Amino acid sequence: MCGSSDLVKQQGLFVCQTCGCKYTVEEAKKMMIEGTVEVTGTVKVDNTASIENYLKMARNALEASNYVEAESYANKIIELNPQNSPAWEIKGEAAGWQSKANNNRMGESVSAWLNAIKFSESDDLYDLRERIATGYTSLLLAIIKLRTDNFGSIQSKENLKSTSDDLKDGIAMMNSLMVKGGVSFNRGPIYMQIARMMNSCACDGYKDAKKDFGPEKDNMAKWRWENYTEACDNCVKMLENALEYCRDNNLGETICSNLVTISTDVRDSCSWKYEYNPYGSSYHREYSFTEEAKAERTKRITDYSDKKYFYSKDPASTILTQLQYNRNGEEIERAKKVYWEKHASEKLQLEDEKKSLTDAISGKEHELNNLPISAAILSTTKKINDLTKEKQSLGVFKGKEKKVLQDKIDTLEQTKKQQHEQELEEKKSILEEVSTYKSRIACIESELSKSRGHVSVSSDDILIPGAIANGKFYITAQQLADHLVRVLPPSFEYQGFSDSSSGYSDFGNQIEIKFTDAATGEQKKPIGVLLYCTADNIDSEIRNIIIESGAAIDADDKSIRNWTILCSYVLMSLFKNLEQSEAEKSVLDIRFTGDRTLWVRDDIRFELATCNVNLFGLVSINKDALIIRPSL
Repeated sequence: MCGSSDLVKQQGLFVCQTCGCKYTVEEAKKMMIEGTVEVTGTVKVDNTASIENYLKMARNALEASNYVEAESYANKIIELNPQNSPAWEIKGEAAGWQSKANNNRMGESVSAWLNAIKFSESDDLYDLRERIATGYTSLLLAIIKLRTDNFGSIQSKENLKSTSDDLKDGIAMMNSLMVKGGVSFNRGPIYMQIARMMNSCACDGYKDAKKDFGPEKDNMAKWRWENYTEACDNCVKMLENALEYCRDNNLGETICSNLVTISTDVRDSCSWKYEYNPYGSSYHREYSFTEEAKAERTKRITDYSDKKYFYSKDPASTILTQLQYNRNGEEIERAKKVYWEKHASEKLQLEDEKKSLTDAISGKEHELNNLPISAAILSTTKKINDLTKEKQSLGVFKGKEKKVLQDKIDTLEQTKKQQHEQELEEKKSILEEVSTYKSRIACIESELSKSRGHVSVSSDDILIPGAIANGKFYITAQQLADHLVRVLPPSFEYQGFSDSSSGYSDFGNQIEIKFTDAATGEQKKPIGVLLYCTADNIDSEIRNIIIESGAAIDADDKSIRNWTILCSYVLMSLFKNLEQSEAEKSVLDIRFTGDRTLWVRDDIRFELATCNVNLFGLVSINKDALIIRPSL
């Protein structure tokens, strides 16, 4: 039937080991003599036995770390049944472990594992994803270990680039498994191991470079200095990469200290040359960095010291303390809001009275500026000035005329004095009225702003009833946006929807819910956080939520606070009985700690993810994100 001659006798019948077709003794004899056997009717080829046999051999080979043989058996199964999930799973692991420095096969592993997920039985899907997460993690760490070991021995740009490229590709493939296959990773421990390996290889590389440069000046020629500075600069770049994946305060401080030490040593280094002269031969400084180059390196050293402070202050605890401190003021304002919502008519009456008094003050101020007596004073003053000028223009022998003019001036001065007294009396009366009005306005403002105690945010106030059920979202992007506008602090100013996509666009069509910083007024500055929903449109149910921000090491306190606030309010909107302090601590732990970066609640996962984004083809940056999605 299939062209194979691999027959084994079982229970009186000959069974083909390739296609599973069974033959009687007579049929087998005839086939061996004539080469074929005629079969009439519909024949169903059953490959079950062959597949089970190959699967057993593939698993045995994999267990024995015979990856070439395991992949070969997996390929035979796939040829017989391209939708065999266990075979694709084995192929993924076997291909990955055959990776070499010049042939990274992790991409093949990811493709195979995605097929395994695609063709898996539903009852095995959860466990399959867990196995794939474990398998991929082991492969990624092994590849990075290979790269960092090579760099520790040879600190070349090529080895630095290979490590960086494999790591970026590895994170991208991790994201592909997450987005396309639903595989979740507890990234904190993974990133921590990567950061430790990169820190360790950079330190080993620095020691290796140092060993070949000095300590004696006769071992510090120009070519050695150039090799030394290049190697150390590559070590610095390796440490900078390590910082992006560091999730531990102690390790972060250590990496920053290493950056300062190596960078300072390189900045102050130079080559030495032995010079002969009539007065005595000696070593002299030959080559070193220019003052401009040293200034630039000093600037970077200062930046490393600042980042060391970032880790020393424990960012998660610092931000949590700031939020709790700010919340005290928010709770006071919330209490006022609640009180005046219950006393709305009284508030309206006070506000109307305040407006009426403000209008009355404006009227009185206009009256003050337009008093008739004030105009009369101006007229009298003008007459006095005119007479004074006329008097000054008279000659020395015009004494009589001068006396007449002076008498008129004296009379006008007396009149002006009386007018001033009258003006003061009239203004006094008006100012007393204005003072009474202002005093009443102050009382009204005091009453409106008076402390009404503290009102904390309740999880029941934030929750969207029925937002999730059976591990699925039952809320649209429009409903989520309307809800967040209502519950978020006033500093978040809603700007509507955008068609922008996150770094995880393979999830499907994404809709951005935009917010700006209300404190910036008309400038509309961003809050440093981007909120996306994966959904067909704003009125269809969302499939997941992505809250994205810049890498934590590069973010300022304000953007981290905004990210924490937005993430915690989204979580409180979805999950029952989740208090604000618990939500804030959860998201800060996810972003900053090295152990728990993946949580499951009510069959919904919220986990840390990172991606590398290329901006205009000029520079690439890392971004942190909280991914909220069904766990099934």
